[in-house]
This record gives sequence, C-alpha cells and structure tokens, in this order.
Amino acid sequence: GEDEIFRITTVSPTPFIISVIAFQITITDTKTLWLTDIRPTKCNGINALQHMYDGANSMGFNKEIILKSDINVISTAYYQLLTLHDALFTCDQSFINRWGGEVYRHQYNLTINKQLGEDNGVTIRENKNLVGFEANLTTDELCTVAIGKGYDRSEERRVGKECPRCV
Repeated sequence: GEDEIFRITTVSPTPFIISVIAFQITITDTKTLWLTDIRPTKCNGINALQHMYDGANSMGFNKEIILKSDINVISTAYYQLLTLHDALFTCDQSFINRWGGEVYRHQYNLTINKQLGEDNGVTIRENKNLVGFEANLTTDELCTVAIGKGYDRSEERRVGKECPRCV
C-alpha cells in the first residue's frame, strides 16, 4: 500500500526498446558508502550496524539510510577497504555471516532482524515482492492501428471485369 523507492542505475534506449535497470534505494546507497577501517567489536546487531554506518565515508553526500535490528548476538568483525554493502552481505566476515538475520528493505529503511515474518509457503515471483527488477521491453509486436483489407467489387466493375463471385 505504500510507495517504494528505486534508483535507476542504467537506461539504454534504442528506437524500439528502452532498457531500464533499477535497484531499491538501500541497495544502491550502501554500495556508495566506503569503509576504510571499521571494527565493530563485541557488539549486538544494531550497534554493529550503527558503528559501520557512522564510520562509512559518504564522499560528501548525505547519508539517508535508517538502520534497524533486533539481533542480540554479540560478535566482532573487521572491515577494511570495502563498501558497506559488501560488509553487510558478501565478504567472509559479513554482517549476515557474523550476526545472522533476515533483511527487510522499505523506502530508506534497512532492517536486519533475527527473523522476518513466518514461513507460510509463499514464494517470490516476478512482479510480486521484488527488491530489484530488470526488464527488456520491445515494441516489435505492439499493434496500435489495424487497417482492414478486403476485396473491392466496385473497382472491378469500373474496369469492365465481372466479379467472379457474382457470376
């Protein structure tokens, strides 16, 4: 029921196709925050997230992400020369590997909690619950005008020929 915020990262127009790639705003923003040397030590989830976020270099741009976590696991990690996104999700000592949790993104809110929701058998499908979307659209098959074409008997009569259906 609420709007989501995506940042367009690539637009590739051609005469018949416009290809657009966009990611949820917290994904693109965490990829622009740089961690030179950040060491959350003996922290729970929210304290580790806040320590990383506060120490991230935004290269002079505003930091707009709001971090939340209910994880009470105490752990330590060292992040040097990588993006906040890599520190959270992809490196060996990533937040997800050290503290665990499930990720929820909504607008500028990035939440990593012990558990989100419950397993009720629902699966993520195209056009439903997506955090990113990539599509290639083509107008080759698009029809906006239909022109009918049929047999014109009056034309044959004018030139002196008889219509084969009327004989």
